[in-house]
Amino acid sequence: MKGAVDAQLYDQQTKFRKDRLYTDKMATLRIIVEQPVEWTSSLYINFIDYEKTFDSVDRRKLWKLLRHYVVPEKIVNIIRNSYDGLQCEVMHGGQMADALQIKTASISAVSASVGLSIHKGKTKVLKFKAENSNPITLDGETLEDVESFTHLGGIIDEQGKSNANVKERIGKGRAAFLQLKNIWNSKQLSTNIKVRIFNTNVNAVLLYGAGIWRTTTTNTIKKVQVFINGCLRRTLNVHWPDTISDSLFCERTNQLPAEEEIRKRRWKWIGHTLRKSSNCITRQALTWNPEGKRKRGRPKNTLRREIEADMERMNNNWKKLEKIAQDRLVGECWAAYTPPLGVTGVSK
Repeated sequence: MKGAVDAQLYDQQTKFRKDRLYTDKMATLRIIVEQPVEWTSSLYINFIDYEKTFDSVDRRKLWKLLRHYVVPEKIVNIIRNSYDGLQCEVMHGGQMADALQIKTASISAVSASVGLSIHKGKTKVLKFKAENSNPITLDGETLEDVESFTHLGGIIDEQGKSNANVKERIGKGRAAFLQLKNIWNSKQLSTNIKVRIFNTNVNAVLLYGAGIWRTTTTNTIKKVQVFINGCLRRTLNVHWPDTISDSLFCERTNQLPAEEEIRKRRWKWIGHTLRKSSNCITRQALTWNPEGKRKRGRPKNTLRREIEADMERMNNNWKKLEKIAQDRLVGECWAAYTPPLGVTGVSK
């Protein structure tokens, strides 16, 4: 069933699919936001949320769709029988005027045909240098304009910055760390066990999606490293005014510095992306530029500029890296091409 359905889905559908990562979608969205800012072109994004998606879908359309995807009739019948006796309500959306409204209306109408209704309270609109200041409406209700939006656990703002995202991850990492205070205070657990628990339960939360953060400002890296060091101090029972160097911390806990860990994750994701089909939206985003004109002076830094700055230090370009990434299929280790630790990108 998975193979039959997967072959029919659009590239934009990333959830519950093999080799489709959270970072693929978030990086694509971040680049789509960053590039119009650099090229001073307009940007309109509508973040659509649905009402009670699972309960409201028209199951008759679902069975028809599964057969269209050439799912075996036996499997369709098993799924259909599990929903016998359940009811759903089909809802219809309205009509709108300008380009974004027309797109929103189209999505609303198609969604309504299978029983899905857009949640007007949760659907938000993000604009940058909007030529049309008219509000976007749905069924006569105005959708809220926002300057930032949390999507797939990451914060997207109208400038494509990562500051708010990093702050949020540190907050979530701190909450995860405090929930395990009995572990850190335990006299029975070894330091090695505590560090392993820290990596799986705290560091994983802290660095979720870190591979696509913009980290050119040393302050961003410093905040992450200070938080990690504070946690490890408690884990190792090192208290003020006792001092210990960062290098000794890394040695005793077998940790990479935050900057190196983030860069390692970024280039692992880049290798993953460059092995995708040339039709993949995420791969196309790596080299995409919108129509527009750059402002005079030094351009602001972007995620893509950070990547390209790393490439320059390695004396590489996109074509070379694509070839290197494909070599992984015959046993070549992509990790060997992770750029050396140093100052990343261009300062603002």
